[in-house]
Amino acid sequence: MVGYGRWEPYDAVMQHGEGRGRAGTLDPALRGPLVLSPFRARRLDLARVAGAPGQADKSVSGRLVDGSGVVLDDAPGLYVHEYRIGGRRVRGLVGLLDLGLGSLTDADRGDAAVIPHEAVEPDRVDRLAARMADLGLDPAPILLLPLPGPGHGLGIPPADPLDPLVRGVVEGAPLVAGEDARHHEHRVWHVCDPDVVAATTAAVAPRRFLLADGHHRWAAHLALERARAGSGTSPDPRNGDGRTLVMLVDTVDQSPVLHALHRVVPGLGAEHVLDVLATAGYRTRRSRSVGSPAPPEAPLRLAHDEVVVADARRRVRVVVPHHPEATVVEQLHAALDPVVGPAGYEYHHRIGAALRQVRRDTSAVALVLPPPSMSEVTASATSGRVLPVKATSFQPKPPLGVLFRSWRDG
Repeated sequence: MVGYGRWEPYDAVMQHGEGRGRAGTLDPALRGPLVLSPFRARRLDLARVAGAPGQADKSVSGRLVDGSGVVLDDAPGLYVHEYRIGGRRVRGLVGLLDLGLGSLTDADRGDAAVIPHEAVEPDRVDRLAARMADLGLDPAPILLLPLPGPGHGLGIPPADPLDPLVRGVVEGAPLVAGEDARHHEHRVWHVCDPDVVAATTAAVAPRRFLLADGHHRWAAHLALERARAGSGTSPDPRNGDGRTLVMLVDTVDQSPVLHALHRVVPGLGAEHVLDVLATAGYRTRRSRSVGSPAPPEAPLRLAHDEVVVADARRRVRVVVPHHPEATVVEQLHAALDPVVGPAGYEYHHRIGAALRQVRRDTSAVALVLPPPSMSEVTASATSGRVLPVKATSFQPKPPLGVLFRSWRDG
């Protein structure tokens, strides 16, 4: 069984109607070897990192732009950021990744250095690239999870020269240590010794990573890099410098947990959804959650092969047929995309938020999904098979403003 609610989901604010534009596309993987560079980090005072729940992203974004409570480090360097949210610790190496070394076709993805795993929406990418160009900011690092090198199967290679370097850094005194406004713990180390920086960048160069979180920011950076590369002799600084802020997650002790994002479809009743799924060979599974009444706040626990179809009156568990080369979310989209109208899907990180929406809108239906496994995501990414937009959510993510970058700082 897959449980939810143990780790606090990331309250990313999604614009109403996102997911309703052009069909999703998969952005190219990045060719190696990787070039990770030091940078001058900007840091919000931890007390300013998060505002009240529901307003955190908006309030913190304003502080990043206006500079209130922001410290700019004097010397460029790499950073190690460790944060603890909901009892789970995540630690990673933060630096600038060079995007100017070329990208790979889907046919070459098995040998790529950084591999996206889910589709992006071009309309949203266009809007995000425009906002990034206007502000000239990387507000938070993109999360990259380590993958094995060729010949190592799906496990992490046992001898990784990067791991002892990170552990050597965290044995020293942190530059920052404390709690943010939501009582999340943070420690940050500044790595500016030239020998350590050189050894670290050398250890990163041959590594391979899964792009875990930040697909739309990744795609927006690639779009800006293409514009920068095509600008000829008069490059526009608004297109950036061909680098993006990344966190290379240390997965030896703990790492982010893989969650699903849940869908709500306005104007498509539960009966219609169930009929379509039945025609596709899906069957309902009897349980205490099937039928009416269902307690409004009753917790949901999903098996790995089922989806809960919910409206204002009931919740029905639907068993998804096993497919060796398709995840549950892929199969669900294959069955429902032809009947989902122009309103498209709306996405929720929390099950409760999806269920509350369908209680308010009796014409809407919620689709509560289990997350794909890490092995499924890895196999999909390396084979070039694209997961649908918002198929996964890695939690917890680094809060905005602990480490960020202004393009004008270099």
